[in-house]
Amino acid sequence: ITNIAWNDETRAFYEKNAPTGMEFRNLKSLFGEVMTTGKPVISNTPPTDPRRCGIPEGHPPLKAFLGLPFYKGERMVGMVGIANRPEGYDEELAEYLVPFLATCGGFIDAYRNGQGRKEAEEALRKSEESLASAQRMAHLGNWEWDIIKDELCWSDEVYRIFGLAPQSFGATYDTFLESVHPDDRETVKKYVNEALYKKSHYGIDHRIILPDGMERIVHEQAEVTYDEDGKSIRMIGTVQDITESKRVEEEAQRSYHIQTVINSLLKISLKNISIEEQLDLIIDQIVSIFWLTLESKGGIFLVDDSGTLALKAHRGFAEEQKKLCGRVPSGKCLCGRALSSGKIEFADSIDDRHENLYEGVAPHGHYCVPIMSGEKALGVLVLYLKVDHRRNVNEEEHLRGIANILAGIVQKKRAEEELDKMEAQLLQAQKMEAIGQLAGGVAHDFNNLM
Repeated sequence: ITNIAWNDETRAFYEKNAPTGMEFRNLKSLFGEVMTTGKPVISNTPPTDPRRCGIPEGHPPLKAFLGLPFYKGERMVGMVGIANRPEGYDEELAEYLVPFLATCGGFIDAYRNGQGRKEAEEALRKSEESLASAQRMAHLGNWEWDIIKDELCWSDEVYRIFGLAPQSFGATYDTFLESVHPDDRETVKKYVNEALYKKSHYGIDHRIILPDGMERIVHEQAEVTYDEDGKSIRMIGTVQDITESKRVEEEAQRSYHIQTVINSLLKISLKNISIEEQLDLIIDQIVSIFWLTLESKGGIFLVDDSGTLALKAHRGFAEEQKKLCGRVPSGKCLCGRALSSGKIEFADSIDDRHENLYEGVAPHGHYCVPIMSGEKALGVLVLYLKVDHRRNVNEEEHLRGIANILAGIVQKKRAEEELDKMEAQLLQAQKMEAIGQLAGGVAHDFNNLM
């Protein structure tokens, strides 16, 4: 729990206990109701609320309370509690804060991923220190290559790393190369040859293909021994499977980048420009997400008064597509299906759900993400994918977060436009009232003259 000290005594208590961590254990309370139900808690009469637990001695009066959980996907990662808003709290305010809560959840997840990456990197550093020892063995697996006889001896762990039964066959250098990913094979051969002929050792990360087709990433370190004439006769080395640590590192990079994009979207939302101009800037940011297999092509639709999707911003759309997809009814094509279902529609290629097609359209896939405000659909974000892109849960979570931000931006802009309209109407009414008063005064003066 964060610092909520309200006087010198509680401030001293916090400063004493904060370094070792503080826990909020009483869950039979307004705070606890949020944690146990995972739902927002609104109380505008805390002193009589049956969920209350009372307040500590000296605590400032609690006149109103709003507790909101924030999530990463379906996992609750924290909550925020605010209190004593003079006009109290309601569902509308809680719903308005949904994009903020999504950002909070993203920040916490990115922080935790960063911690995981640091821990993985530290474990890798310690492992590499062990690999730098005389035997380069550790528990990861070691190998020895008799260069003269072209005999490669693998430990059991090396066989397992390569997806094979231990000692199932007599390995050779050529059989090793066959397991290396085709795109990495020449690089591996280059490092090996440099070690053989330039009397150097090497360390390299490369991909391998297991018999079942699964792709893994390994880190290899090796060094060469020579005979009296300086001829290479043996190479020894170690192999480490670093797939998971690479995954953690890449996920941390993705989380950082998505937060950068979200921050850019929030900055755009503050610009004093029309919603169409804002969405035009926003689509540029979204299609620039480097880790999505995007075609740098996408669009943003908003629901109009008739319930139809209207294309408001796009990148990479051909003229035929702009005409065809300018307005999309609910339930039609992938975008319309996302609108009607309120769920992400995914396609790895053009299929029967692609009802809006034009001649010459290039093969592609889709993420069609509904822009939701609670249960209400405000629009759809459509992104184009390379053919055969695999559906990814983490990608969809990030895209939902972006859609939540978009929902907040759209609602904010519409509220501003409505306020501007009301102010204009009020100004017009004031003008008409002033004209009426002026006309009445002129008539009075005229009558006096008569």
